[in-house]
Amino acid sequence: MPEELVNGTETAGQAQDTRAAEVTQAQSAEQTNVDATTPKTYTEEDFNAAIEAKLTEERGKLQKQTEELERRSKMTLEEREKEILEREKTLKIAEMKADTIIRFNKSQIPHEFLDIINFKDETENVLKNIEKVENVFGEAVNKAVNMRLRGTTPTGGGQNNVVDDPFVQGLKGQKNFLK
Repeated sequence: MPEELVNGTETAGQAQDTRAAEVTQAQSAEQTNVDATTPKTYTEEDFNAAIEAKLTEERGKLQKQTEELERRSKMTLEEREKEILEREKTLKIAEMKADTIIRFNKSQIPHEFLDIINFKDETENVLKNIEKVENVFGEAVNKAVNMRLRGTTPTGGGQNNVVDDPFVQGLKGQKNFLK
């Protein structure tokens, strides 16, 4: 049976093939959209493995906490006092560093100067060192600014150049000029 022209350019078989391809493309596009919106499903083994991993992690944390509590319960009074003093000292150092950072920010001093200061010293020594850093840094900045602002005396101005000017020489013969 001869194929008839549909729409003047395609045969009936070509038109069917085109429609079938369009339907297939539409179905695959719908499938892609469904895959993007459908949440991932997990198997029971995946779920059990995830729960087991989390349980193992939490058991490890609990074991560490238990060991720390046991260690502290076995400590003598002197050891406990020593540990408390060490913690207080650590907190004091952290507090002094934070205060120094705030002070340096106000003075616009770079934080790299924190490494110069020994925060393990007595508070008075630390404060003296902070003041030294501020003073030395301020002096260094002032010197640098003065060096950049310093220049050479300009040359070529003044009364001497006026006399050497040929125009002025021509006017010298007049009565009220440069007495």
